[in-house]
Amino acid sequence: MNYIIQGGIGMYKIAICDDCREALREIEKLLRRYIEKNKIRAVVEAYQSQMQLLTELESGRYYDIIFMDIKMPGMNGLEVLKRIREMNSDSLFIIISSYHQYAVVGYELDVFRYLVKGDLEAGFDHCMEAALKKINSDNQKHYFITSARKRIKIPCKDIMYCHKESKMSVFVTNSGELIRERRALQEVYEGLQRIDDSFIMVERSYLVNMHYIETMRQNELLLENNIILPVGRTYVDDVRKTLTDFWRKRI
Repeated sequence: MNYIIQGGIGMYKIAICDDCREALREIEKLLRRYIEKNKIRAVVEAYQSQMQLLTELESGRYYDIIFMDIKMPGMNGLEVLKRIREMNSDSLFIIISSYHQYAVVGYELDVFRYLVKGDLEAGFDHCMEAALKKINSDNQKHYFITSARKRIKIPCKDIMYCHKESKMSVFVTNSGELIRERRALQEVYEGLQRIDDSFIMVERSYLVNMHYIETMRQNELLLENNIILPVGRTYVDDVRKTLTDFWRKRI
């Protein structure tokens, strides 16, 4: 199963993992109904083995929500949950199982919800509503970076600036941490702008969080911690105007 339903804003990525075809179809039906009813934009993908799901996640794939039966042949479901959590710390797990004893264990592993097979419809819409509400709340003012096959959520306010390094974009945080992502700097800028308009391109190879700029002098910016960044010749006028407007609004 792999389908996209258009409508609304945002693109939610949802995975279903269950070796039972009947259960997959039931969850798909409930998801489709909820998505269409609430005009949500989402992509849903199904897996009939935990190994297949793990392989996709290890290749860099990310899901906002993962519905999974942890009692499946071939692997220890609880160990699978732990491995997925290590790769995707922000994914919401919703356990689907006939085994009630996993409810307590699931919560210990930071599972978001627990649904019982045979009665999936009961509480399903409420479960989805709560999941999307949490995702939207967590995503506010955060940027997601895919680095070394891991998805990292970083508060926009912690990003001081970002610069181009070959085919990589390097994020420099206020703690001095460097995080590299294989993505064009212009694409990073557009992604940040959709979340937080405090970022500005100051040169073809640099974008900066204006909250960290202390002063602008000719073709340079002085940031906190005595960091000096260049301003491209063709960027100077726009940067000065944008920065002046930004500071004026904060007075």
